[in-house]
Amino acid sequence: MDNYVLLHEGTNNRKSISPAEMQAVIARYKAWRENVVAAAKLTAGHKLEDGTARIMTGESPKTRITDGPYAETKDVVAGFFIIKANSYEEAVELSRDCPHLAFGTIEVRKIMRILRDSQFSSSICPDHMPAHSDDAGTLQAFAFGYGYIKALIHAMNSEV
Repeated sequence: MDNYVLLHEGTNNRKSISPAEMQAVIARYKAWRENVVAAAKLTAGHKLEDGTARIMTGESPKTRITDGPYAETKDVVAGFFIIKANSYEEAVELSRDCPHLAFGTIEVRKIMRILRDSQFSSSICPDHMPAHSDDAGTLQAFAFGYGYIKALIHAMNSEV
């Protein structure tokens, strides 16, 4: 059985949700998570704090650190779940009724085991991030990459 990361890309459409509606959304997430736990498929999962990321660019000693992701960013990695599944198909099926799909997208990615299996101990960082027209500095892509790498490391370290 392999681990798959479900990267939750959020949007800014939550600002119009009332407190009561937000509580209903939280209840849906809790119910979904409890179902995945009951099926013994959940390894980890966390909501990432909004607006508190740091973006790092450039190699040391010229590393530049800025606050991010920026308010004008339309899509950012909002959180992740790491689930156990026998295939992509099973991972997608487990994700199909995740309440996050009402607010954003979910990317399902198989976690690389080669780094742990080969006892890789150096640092890794995202490289060759894709750019798109509304992200001139590729900051969204780097934020996504860092979130993915953090989830990847967590999953590798939590495997038995």
